[in-house]
Amino acid sequence: MKCLVAYYSNTGVTRKAAESIARMLDADTEAIEEKRPRPALEVGPGKVGAWAVARAGIAAMLGFGSRLVASRYKARDYDVVVIGTPVWVGSVTPPVRSYLRRHRMYFRSVAFFCTAGDPATVRAFKQMTATVRREPVACIALRTEDVKSGAHEGMLVKFIESIRSS
Repeated sequence: MKCLVAYYSNTGVTRKAAESIARMLDADTEAIEEKRPRPALEVGPGKVGAWAVARAGIAAMLGFGSRLVASRYKARDYDVVVIGTPVWVGSVTPPVRSYLRRHRMYFRSVAFFCTAGDPATVRAFKQMTATVRREPVACIALRTEDVKSGAHEGMLVKFIESIRSS
């Protein structure tokens, strides 16, 4: 089975999860990139600040997309496309929403993953499913802290098995 892992990562957490999934599936990886990249959305001394975080969260919550750099890989060339997003205000990010809209007619099968501070409040999977108009073969929500510590690796086993058996 030929797999592609496409993901958007603002701070590197979702990228780390995507790299683990791609390694476990022996998949190609595609970073979803905005034409106008956002600064790293982290609040604190020397960080971008609350206003940029609020703007990004509002855009995600309202269902906005964003302009993307052209993809390197064609979704239609893959049996399964695994799509990952950080979660902003419980929602899928604008770059991932745009990617899903752009490629939805080419997906044979999809799986979704997200990284979030509190995965229990995630509605991003419902939004992603509605956007691609098909049910995913697998979904997993990973806590940001687990990805940062590497604890997410063990959590991915069932997710990977579900993708392989699809």
